[in-house]
This record gives sequence, C-alpha cells and structure tokens, in this order.
Amino acid sequence: MRVKYFLIIIPLIFSIHVAHAAPASHVVISEVKISGLTGFSTDEFVELYNPTDSPVDITGWQMIKRTASGAAYPLVESFDSATVTARGYFLIAHPSGYAGAVAPDARYSTSNSLSTDNSVELVGPLGVVDVVGWGKAMHFEGTVAPTPGSAKSIERKALPSSTTADMMDGGSDVFRGNGEDTDHNDADFVSRDIADPQSSASDLEFITAQAPKPKVTNTNQSLSTPTLATAPTTPAPAQPVPHTVALSEILPDPKGPDTTEEYIELVNTGDVAVDLTNWKLNDSSKTGYCIPKGTIVPGGWFVVKRGESGIALNNTGGESVTLTAPDGVVTSTLSWEGTVPEAQSYSLVKGAWVWTAKLTPGAANVFLDTNHAPVANIGDVDTNVHVRDSVKLSATDSTDPDGDDLDFSWTFGDGGVGSGTNVKHAFMKAGTFTVVLTATDPKGKSGTAKVTFTVQDYQRSTDVVISTIVPNPADGEDEYVELVNTGLKNVDLAGWSLVIGAKQQMLDGVIATKGKLHLAGEDLRLALRNAGATIELKDPDGKSVSAVTWATTPRGSAIIRQADGTYSTGTEATEADALGKVEGASVVVAQPATVLGEVQPKKSGAVPWWIWLVILGVCGATWGGWALFQSHHVKKNAIQK
Repeated sequence: MRVKYFLIIIPLIFSIHVAHAAPASHVVISEVKISGLTGFSTDEFVELYNPTDSPVDITGWQMIKRTASGAAYPLVESFDSATVTARGYFLIAHPSGYAGAVAPDARYSTSNSLSTDNSVELVGPLGVVDVVGWGKAMHFEGTVAPTPGSAKSIERKALPSSTTADMMDGGSDVFRGNGEDTDHNDADFVSRDIADPQSSASDLEFITAQAPKPKVTNTNQSLSTPTLATAPTTPAPAQPVPHTVALSEILPDPKGPDTTEEYIELVNTGDVAVDLTNWKLNDSSKTGYCIPKGTIVPGGWFVVKRGESGIALNNTGGESVTLTAPDGVVTSTLSWEGTVPEAQSYSLVKGAWVWTAKLTPGAANVFLDTNHAPVANIGDVDTNVHVRDSVKLSATDSTDPDGDDLDFSWTFGDGGVGSGTNVKHAFMKAGTFTVVLTATDPKGKSGTAKVTFTVQDYQRSTDVVISTIVPNPADGEDEYVELVNTGLKNVDLAGWSLVIGAKQQMLDGVIATKGKLHLAGEDLRLALRNAGATIELKDPDGKSVSAVTWATTPRGSAIIRQADGTYSTGTEATEADALGKVEGASVVVAQPATVLGEVQPKKSGAVPWWIWLVILGVCGATWGGWALFQSHHVKKNAIQK
C-alpha cells in the first residue's frame, strides 16, 4: 500500500503545470499482473480505477480475457454488488494463485488465468468500457502495451508525461491516479518491476492538473448582440444490445471450393429483430470479421460466407469460432477437435451440436446421419464345451461399412466381461450361456453378434483304472499304458489326465463299459522311466482314482493289475485279460511290484522238471571234478615216494 504524506502532496499540487492530458471519463483498467515468480503462474490480478468524481456501480459487469487468437474466456462472469469509489480502486485477483499482500475486492468467478499475448476487456451493460492488450494480443486500443514480465506489471499513467520512475514510490506522479487514456495502450501504460495492487481500501488519488482555460483578449472590435447558442440536447440513453444472436451452423469442408462454399450461420433466438452492424466473428487464427450491416428477424437466420468474411475454417487440427456483440459481450462460442467430415456441417439440433449431412444455410437445422453401424462377427467356434475349458473368441471378421476403426467389448453370459479383438474365457459351471460381441465405431454407432454355448460338466467315475503299463519294452516295441473301464457305464474322459511327477497328459474320448484305452507311441506323451516312478490317473477334479508305483523292471516285462486291485510284474506274453478282474487269468510272476498301499506278492507253483535236470547236471559236474582232482593227487604222492 502506498503511504501518502499530506504535507508533501501540497507543494506537488501547486507545482503542476498545464499539460495536454487525456483523462478518462469512465472506469479504466489501471494495472495488470499476469504471473508471479517461477512456480506461481497464477499469481495475478487486474486493478480498476475510477478517475471521475462519482462512484460507479459495476454490478453485473463482466471481465473477459482474450487469447492471441481472439478466443474469449470469462474471468468474471458478473460482478456482484460492486462499486468503484470516485478516485478509488477496485482489485480483482485470481481465485487460488494470487499471493499479494493487499486483499482483493473480488476474485475471478472462473479458474481462467492470464498469460502472454492476452488482453483484458471490461464490459458494461452498453458494451466494452475499456480494453488492454499486450504482447501479440489481437484485441487492444491503438497499439499493444508491453508484456508484463514475471512478477512484474503494467500500470496506467497518471499524465501523458508520466514515466515508470514518475509512477514508482517517490516519483512525482505516484499519487495522481491512473486516469491517462489516449486509446493507445502502448502510450497509456508503463512497466513496473514491482507490482503495486490497490483496492477499495487504498487511499484515494487525484489528477491535480486542470484543463487549460481559453485566454480572453480585447480585440477592440465593436460588440454586437451575441448569437444565442442552441442549448445542447441530452442524448437519449443508448438502448441495450440484445444478446439473442448465436452461432447455429458451420460448414468447414464443403464438396465445392472452400473459398466460396464455407459458411457460418447465425440464429436470432429472441423476440425482436437485431441489427447485426458491428457484430464480430473470430476464428482461432487472428482472422476476424466485423459485419458491416444486416438485420436478423426473430427466429430467423443470417449466413456469412467465407468470400465475405475471409475466415478460413480449419478442416484438421481443431477450430473455434466466437461471436461477439458490439458491446463486447461474447454471445456464442463453438469449438471442435480432429478432422471434420467432408460435406457435413456442425449444426445445433435440439440443443446439441452434431455433424449432419443435411446442409440448411438460412433454414432450420436437420440431423441426417450418414454413418453406418458396424457389422459384428464372432466367427466359427465350437459351442459344445466343458466346464473350465479355455474358449478362444475373435472379432477379426467384424467389418465397418465406413472403414472406421472399431472397439470391441464382450459379455459372456455368466457375469464375465472382456474387451479387445481376441479374448479367452472359461465357463466355471455347466449350463447354456449366450456370448455377445459389441463392435463400436468412433461416432458411437454399434453392432452386435451373439453365439450360444452349451457347457457340460465333466464325468467322474471310480471304475476307470490303469490296467497295464510297460516301462521297459522289448526291442522294437513301444512303451504303453492301458486303461480299462470296469463299470457298467460308458465314461467320457474329457478333463481326465495321466500324471507322472510334474508331467501331465490330458485325455479325451469315451471309454466304453468293459472297454479299454491303449496309449502307445505318439498317443503316449509321458515317458515311463525304466528306473521306476509313479503314474496316476486323475479325474477332472484332480482326484487320483488309480495309481501305480514301480521299481526297475526287466526288459519286456509288464506291470499288470490283478483281480484284487494290486499290481504285479509279469511278461507281456502272459499279460492278464485287459479287464483285470476276470477270474482264472494266469499270470507268471517274476517279482512282486511295489504297489500304492499294501504289497501282496503272488505265490509260485511247483518247480518245473527242467530246473531239476539243471540242478542234477551242475551237481554231477561238481562231483566228477572233485573225483578227478583226488585221483591226480594220489598218483603224484606215489611217484614222489
């Protein structure tokens, strides 16, 4: 806050000389700060000053920022119960970034903020009251002011001769207000290295220089009866500008030449005709167009073509269009992104902006959609599956008539969902489930495809067992595993498996009652180790229903299930019937097999006769050799004597 000393001011007042000032007769924007130190980009404020002798009620006024392209964004949408005191200040600050020591009188009603190459407009009920632009701003008075540096500001002069030093503390013009207004921003503002925000609580300031009085000289001319001047009449108050005109339809990319076929359409939503003289159109570039004349009737339309306005609307990269009334109020703003469709206008239809293939310049807008819905296709898939089977689904056969890229979503009918072109899913319970594929294009249109799965539970049984295994086959033979169904019902082996350690082979097919399944060669994908291992037959729940453990087995031998459920090792040639429970099956036992559970070795029969012959032969040879040795020994002793 500036500290004023009355005794110092007095001499200054009387030392002022007449200057060719251009004091404002209205509230002005007196100081602007657009950023603070590094990291405080929204430490900003806009200061107003009332150079008149009467307070000014600014309730309902607006404060608008414009970018370098001319796009308008409100800072204060409407001041609430606000008054700028005669010769006083009013401070408006950013709602969250302002860090100044002087408390503001109001804060922005939006989160918009100021930046380089912007401008600020103060708008009253009859139009723009004041505007300040800096840098490369598109809106300004005369010539732009310098851009405020970081943590710096631009301040309106007190007098035409005021300099930066004059407006700083200790300067000659520091207490003379900020009323200089030549309608040239560059001439009316100076830069400050240290911002000086002032509010309604700050001291009042005065412009002490008086306008020069005309010098009266005696010309010694004869006096005649003066002609009475006609008393000036009080002008009728200006009528408020109706703000009922808005953007209605825009064609950025016509089929014909852009230079003649592009257009911007306005609509009058009010009950009275509106004079369009001096209404302004701006796009996101620096191009602007001021309508020279024209009237738009209530509920009517007014079309501005590119050949008249010079506004070239972007077909790619996005665009924005702003309509501003002569009093500076922005009545309509429209923007879009991306690439626009050819020969379609962006139109306001039933309160929503849509792209439409029906062009209606100068008439009511009509929505006509040329976009076609996608055609979803799941493709061929086996719909008869089992619980926990991994089902692969694909949307690659889906198409879009317009060639658009598609997004895919899936519902599986059991509460599961998915997304993407290719998905996998497993149904965790039996039943009938309908899978739905939805293909959606970028414009929101979609198509669906359905497929119904019949999900069966796996069959469980304790009647299927391992009947025979051959881990160490004879030369030229294959290892094999044989299963038998000892029950009275066929068994579907889907979901069943053979397991050796961490290795697993899934099974399939149906094994008939009293039937067998022989797995050898390429059909057996597990290695039966000669040195011994354990093989298990597991049902779909992972439960072991049959198992065999074996040690080292002789070449060509088979491990065979017996009628009592145990396993023994014999030759393949004497292998029991595949059912394993048929009484009377002969088994020649070479050695007992190690069985899961109790080991029960088979008893052998009588010793074969040929074994006795071998034993007698061995014994006879042994006796004959001993007798020969004794005879030779006796003869040797007789000779020596």
